[in-house]
Amino acid sequence: MLIRLLRRKFGLSFSDEKLTCSVTDKSKLYAAAEVVLRAKS
Repeated sequence: MLIRLLRRKFGLSFSDEKLTCSVTDKSKLYAAAEVVLRAKS
């Protein structure tokens, strides 16, 4: 879901997508999703 949010809101490079996929800590992923929803840039 985080990758979908990042793609839609900002675009996402392949390397950034790969880096995001490597994160396994669910609390970090949830926190990042919350930040994306509020971010302007």
